Amino acid sequence: MDEKKQRIFTRISNKQTVKLYDDADISPMPTQQIIEYNASYDNTGLVLPKPSKTSNITNKGKNNKAVYVTADGTKHVLKKIPKGRILFNGNNNYVEIHEPFDDTQLDIRVTHNVKIKIMGSKRKRNITILKLSSPDKPNNKNNVVIGKNLSCPYGMKINLARGNGDVIIGDNCMFSTDLLIRTGDGHSIFDTETGKLINPNKSIFIGNNVWCGVYVRIFKGAKILDNSIVGACSVVTKEFNETNIIVAGNPAQIVRRNIKWDRNPPIVFEDDE
Repeated sequence: MDEKKQRIFTRISNKQTVKLYDDADISPMPTQQIIEYNASYDNTGLVLPKPSKTSNITNKGKNNKAVYVTADGTKHVLKKIPKGRILFNGNNNYVEIHEPFDDTQLDIRVTHNVKIKIMGSKRKRNITILKLSSPDKPNNKNNVVIGKNLSCPYGMKINLARGNGDVIIGDNCMFSTDLLIRTGDGHSIFDTETGKLINPNKSIFIGNNVWCGVYVRIFKGAKILDNSIVGACSVVTKEFNETNIIVAGNPAQIVRRNIKWDRNPPIVFEDDE
């Protein structure tokens, strides 16, 4: 193989186990010998894409770590990503990325106390995760978990609000163009009689095998269960505790029950006449 066709990941040989949700695991790893891996061909014989010159991981804080997990479960300190960037602008952040990962565009920019786990997918993904301004406080934590085999080729953005609020996405989901997920409103709203805050941050849960159409917005407190569809341009603002449904509208409501969906176009299933 041509020596110029090198694998896009640079990783460090290390077999230390790292648990995603254990704060004690966010600690500096010992310096190891850097190993460069040659590029591999996929089943079409094409070479995996090379990283751009700006493809890197920048650490401007303390106790931050990015880890790449290979198919055998071994975890390695991650020094570069194939496309995009990871920027740690604060402290106590942890990013865990699982193989395969070669066709994923990442833009992660976080301040403090964010833990991210992205499972592997051979499908094309374009993922942005942002937490741009937040105080470094012990109770200010966010977890993001993205399941296996996600496809989102035209952009998914997760905005983590200041303070708490997790985002959990299951396996085998399919997201269309410009999906936006937000765990908070960004500004506070109070009841004038009681003075009570009425719009606190809330976590978001998306189950397995969920299809979101173009320009869907999923806001704090949303819950979408397995095998469901969110219609194009819908705004999801609450929990839906049924599987196999279609929700649509602004705000989204159930428009059909007892459905299932498939990635193939309808013509594949139409009867020949």
